[in-house]
Amino acid sequence: MRKFIIGLFSLGVFAVPMFSQGPGHRGPGGPGGFGGFGPGTMGKVVTGAPVSATFTNTFTQTLTDGNVITRTTTSTFARDSQGRTSITETVNHMGPWSSSTGPKTLTFIFDPVAGYAYTLDPEAKTATQRAIHSKPADAAASPRGRGLSRGPANDPNTVVEALAAETIQGLPVTGTRSTHTIPAGTLGNQSPIVEVSTRWYSQELQMVISSSRTDPRTGNSTFVASNISRTEPAASLFQVPAGFTTTQAKAQMRVQH
Repeated sequence: MRKFIIGLFSLGVFAVPMFSQGPGHRGPGGPGGFGGFGPGTMGKVVTGAPVSATFTNTFTQTLTDGNVITRTTTSTFARDSQGRTSITETVNHMGPWSSSTGPKTLTFIFDPVAGYAYTLDPEAKTATQRAIHSKPADAAASPRGRGLSRGPANDPNTVVEALAAETIQGLPVTGTRSTHTIPAGTLGNQSPIVEVSTRWYSQELQMVISSSRTDPRTGNSTFVASNISRTEPAASLFQVPAGFTTTQAKAQMRVQH
């Protein structure tokens, strides 16, 4: 079974909520949700695990004067047995799609079978196409530890804890909690700053089901996958609709096999 990740791509050509070891997102799809690759790369493709779901990202920040900022983004996600994915999201300010007239709905298709990815703008009836090219798989995968372990690159200020197994929406999931401490004085801070991220991952679907992140500097963010269905999605979700004008993007995407 191969794994897939959607990343956020630059140059205003292709952008989607990000996935970490499976489908994921900006923010907590980010923090514990999806993580992601940099411009021009893709993660591994997941085949044989069709799924449809609704993704909800929520960010909350409390200001020093007591004012509260809350932003919620909802998107729909589909993946077929061949590893093709489609995600539709309403965005507010994103590169060339930024608009003073209000939010804009976009669809992002990743088709490793045909070798192309598309950004669809239903309002303008346009599709931006980008070629997908393979890249060598990582030489070695990082082992999944149990109990307490050091964080990335043995960072002494980060501790990753394996949580007890849970069942979310009928799916067995494994959880991790990552606690990162910024020592006092590092950023001019009088006391230590503690960031906490949690992530619940379905090995069966190879995707994050729920995640959260708490950072006293920026606020709290959560990601939840809901309305999960294992039914094979309609093939039309992974195709450019009739009547759309397709243009070629200059940059290429890379995907691991």
